[in-house]
Amino acid sequence: MSKVNFNNIEQVLKRKAVGRSTLYGEIRSGKFPKPISLGTRKIAWPEHEIDQMMQLYLHSPTEEEMRDFVKSLEAKRLVGGVANVV
Repeated sequence: MSKVNFNNIEQVLKRKAVGRSTLYGEIRSGKFPKPISLGTRKIAWPEHEIDQMMQLYLHSPTEEEMRDFVKSLEAKRLVGGVANVV
C-alpha cells in the first residue's frame, strides 16, 4: 500500500488561489472534492486529488464535467481505502 499525502485547507487555498468561502461554495456545488476528517478538528484532502483537480482546470471543463470528475474522485476513496469524508 502506498503512502497518501494530505493537503490542509491553507495549502489547498494557496494552490487554488481562492478564498475560503469560494472553496466551500465549490464543495457545496459539487465542483470540488469534500475534505476528509483526520481527527476531531482537522480536515485535509488527499494530495493526489488536488493534483488531479489542477490538471482538470487546465482543460477548462464545463460545470457538469467538473461535478462528474469530483464524483469519480470521491468514489475512488471508498475503493482505495481513503474515507472519513466530512
